[in-house]
Amino acid sequence: MPKVTQITAPAQPAVSIDIDRMDRIESASMQLHSLLVAISGEGLKSFQRLADQHQDNLLWLARDLAGELSTLVGSKQ
Repeated sequence: MPKVTQITAPAQPAVSIDIDRMDRIESASMQLHSLLVAISGEGLKSFQRLADQHQDNLLWLARDLAGELSTLVGSKQ
């Protein structure tokens, strides 16, 4: 009778998904995308007609959203 060796797969680490964090990533990425669409391409002329303060605020918002996304995606929670 042939010898049978049983091979077991190594245990897989538990996958933890933080639903709130994933929702925030999705929300911030959609907001950033819409904001960038509005201030580039066909929206660029409208953006350029805004007062400097409004342009600065919109770019500040884009920077903050990108920073938040970077933090959310990079966190190991």
